[in-house]
Amino acid sequence: VVIRRSVVLASYTGPAYVTRLYLPVTAITNAVPIRTDDYGATWASTSAFTLNSGLATSIVVPYQNTAFTTIFYGDGAATARRIRRSVGGFALDISPTSGGNIYGVGLASNQGNRAIAVCDSDANTLVLMGYNQSTGNYGVFRTRNAITGTPIWETLIAPGAIAYRSAYTGDRNLAYLIGTNGAIALVDGSTVYNKKGNNTSAGTIVGIAGG
Repeated sequence: VVIRRSVVLASYTGPAYVTRLYLPVTAITNAVPIRTDDYGATWASTSAFTLNSGLATSIVVPYQNTAFTTIFYGDGAATARRIRRSVGGFALDISPTSGGNIYGVGLASNQGNRAIAVCDSDANTLVLMGYNQSTGNYGVFRTRNAITGTPIWETLIAPGAIAYRSAYTGDRNLAYLIGTNGAIALVDGSTVYNKKGNNTSAGTIVGIAGG
């Protein structure tokens, strides 16, 4: 199975969502949500969330939501990217704004594969690596009520020419940010610490792991 241009979130119970899928024999290439419940053995279209335009990017289901009914994802036209929350198939635009500009999830060409990170221990805590297509700026935002009501966003890093593209957050007060030119940072509370150190890499960090 080859999955292209969309990000999959698979849980330990077998479900996953994509919005474009190529199988060796049959291609499901329409830009609609597709779900598997058996680790990719079979796939079918689903109404679990809707697309405003194009393909979804950075599809995320909170770790605690084992029913797979709450979904965060990026979508929208190339000139109007957004972050949306879908609960039971009803989608809501929850994109933050800064300086009069809306920040969503960029396309695969200008965004990391973890532009949306939901805290493993608190589903209401969400970190967004926001992108605004008209300015080309990125910003880092966090909300403490991601799954309830209209999210209230805190700006962790003001939008600009920053290098961070993806985030990890296992604790509601801690997050790691990674991105281009070897960028890596730790968010502790509301303070961001540059952890690049003596890393001279000009490459993009695409993932981190620890134990």
